[in-house]
Amino acid sequence: MPDFYHSVPINAPKADVYAAIATQPGMQGRWTRDTVTENKIGGAAEFGFDGCGMVFRMLIKSMEPGKSLTMKCSGDHPDSAIYLVARGADDCGSRRRRV
Repeated sequence: MPDFYHSVPINAPKADVYAAIATQPGMQGRWTRDTVTENKIGGAAEFGFDGCGMVFRMLIKSMEPGKSLTMKCSGDHPDSAIYLVARGADDCGSRRRRV
């Protein structure tokens, strides 16, 4: 799968950006309400859409609190990974990179 880069500038403190991309409440408010995560390395993360008719299952591979989170797909697309990097207002927003 080719690399996909997506950058979203967010005018907020880095800690708030990290909370939005690396915690269950943050992902529920930012991506989908049907989110269940275990916030630890090796933990599972599931993101459901359309009443959970489509569910993305991920495994948390790495976490740097306040900085970044890496998840690898453990469901239908095992070669996919999502790299989330928190960048606050002082470093020009946040960046999400999907490979």
